[in-house]
Amino acid sequence: MSVQLWQLLIKLERQDRQRPLTCSECFAILDLLSLGLELGIELERLEQSARKHLARCPGCREQIQERLRLLEDLSA
Repeated sequence: MSVQLWQLLIKLERQDRQRPLTCSECFAILDLLSLGLELGIELERLEQSARKHLARCPGCREQIQERLRLLEDLSA
């Protein structure tokens, strides 16, 4: 299930900050962060939420590592 970024940002703004992200929410944040846009939102808070998710989710860590390997291969 794909998460729309605007829905995620609204949810994060309203949620109890102790609720962990889902995998799709984490990747929506990582996609946003990879763009490096200045959106007037708390990017640090989003990054911290994504890092917490990656620390507890081996599947997402594996996907991120694979994406990073692909990017390195493309830039070589």
